[in-house]
Amino acid sequence: MATRGCSNDPNKFCYICGELTIKKQQRNITDFVKKLFFAYFGVRLGDQDKSWAPNIVCCICVEELKQWLSGKQKSLRFGIPMIWREPRNHSNDCYLCSLNVYDFNAKNRKGIVYSNIPSAMRPVPHGPGIPMLKPQKKLKMNLLTSKKKTMALMMISMQQEVTILNSSHKVN
Repeated sequence: MATRGCSNDPNKFCYICGELTIKKQQRNITDFVKKLFFAYFGVRLGDQDKSWAPNIVCCICVEELKQWLSGKQKSLRFGIPMIWREPRNHSNDCYLCSLNVYDFNAKNRKGIVYSNIPSAMRPVPHGPGIPMLKPQKKLKMNLLTSKKKTMALMMISMQQEVTILNSSHKVN
């Protein structure tokens, strides 16, 4: 039994894609992952202090973000990540309670049917209103050489890039 009476532990699911993540494919949400998430989606990765939100990501999402940053991959599988909100109840608005993931493993987890409910909205694929974005050259350098630069310079640069990225997301 998981936190708050949920039938599943939130840390069995990826914060970014919302899918069941087996132990060996789980990754911690590091500062680097938070920066990649912010660079790609234009929003901050948060809610790690909430009992209903996962504190891990899957290695697939992390690798896709890294590949996108390096230019080896055009985009992630989706343009809008999993949106987590506090559930109102466990009977019909709790993502963790709505899923039966017992007896699933790395080989058969593709058979899981994931809920799309108000407290946990599933990722949205790229489409006409959700374009594939390219990382800005300046952003790439800041993220890839972050150990050599101060955090303040990186945040200023990222905020400038996000302003540009957000303006390209507007749909007429």
